[in-house]
Amino acid sequence: VSVPTLGKLYVKGLTIEQTRQLIQKKVSEILNDAVVNVRLTSFNVTFLGEVNMQGRIPFYKEKVNVLEAIGSAGGLTYYGNKKHVKVIRPQDTVMKVYNIDLTNVHILEQKEFYLYPNDIVYVPPRRSKDFFDFSRDYSSIISMITGTISTTLLIMQLNKQQ
Repeated sequence: VSVPTLGKLYVKGLTIEQTRQLIQKKVSEILNDAVVNVRLTSFNVTFLGEVNMQGRIPFYKEKVNVLEAIGSAGGLTYYGNKKHVKVIRPQDTVMKVYNIDLTNVHILEQKEFYLYPNDIVYVPPRRSKDFFDFSRDYSSIISMITGTISTTLLIMQLNKQQ
């Protein structure tokens, strides 16, 4: 971070409070009784999977929890799996994956409950989606086969009676 008069300060990996303390210390060397306020103006979270608005969404507050964030993405689709939401968090050169169960009462106590800049929230589909997709895709074929069998049986029954 480049601060006028102070120059460049290395703040990577520091929390907002740690950053404020670092800047406060540097400013106190120059000015007496100075007050330093540090705020995160915005950060982005990417949403993938069974949410109504996939893509990158900016947030303009310091703390955003996973429930607020999913709400900002339009909520879960009908097929969204609330029990297996994944938060993918870039940390240095690796990606950490955290599983979150939105139905768990203790979600508020999890450290992954609050999102960080550049997190990715992935909501996988429920297993039942596969069946519904299958039945929707093949329902017309199944209806046609069932109709053909019923018609054939009806014709056979009518021919038997004559």
